[in-house]
Amino acid sequence: MTDMTGTPISNHPTNHVVAFIHDPYDLEQVQADLQNVGYTQVRVLRGETALHELQPDGEETPGILERVKRLFQKFGDEETRLYKIAEKQLAGGDAMILVATDGTDSQIEQVRKLLVINHAHTLIFFGELAVQRLPSVQATAPVET
Repeated sequence: MTDMTGTPISNHPTNHVVAFIHDPYDLEQVQADLQNVGYTQVRVLRGETALHELQPDGEETPGILERVKRLFQKFGDEETRLYKIAEKQLAGGDAMILVATDGTDSQIEQVRKLLVINHAHTLIFFGELAVQRLPSVQATAPVET
């Protein structure tokens, strides 16, 4: 299956939650938390390496960030804005964490909660055919009066 430009959809980070974390301790903690509940396909990119992957030198097989960039570019203005945010966060020293899910709402929400608890921000889910920005705040129970 290909998108409208002929690029195989499998080249995109399908069913991944992507987020940014500034503090190395929080990053280490979220990786442990994710592993403890069974998420083994977790990738972390940061610094010059991540920035380089955003702008690869004509690689035949694009890196994950290049795929993210292409997906942002294909889905329109909101995603282009998110790509620019990603570039800014990486340049500012944040780590980008990518977590593979099965695409179900329950896994997306579980990953989102673990990321938020560990101070992640700018959370994005890449689905089969859409990109969705996820809330980066914890839901609170309503106060009973």
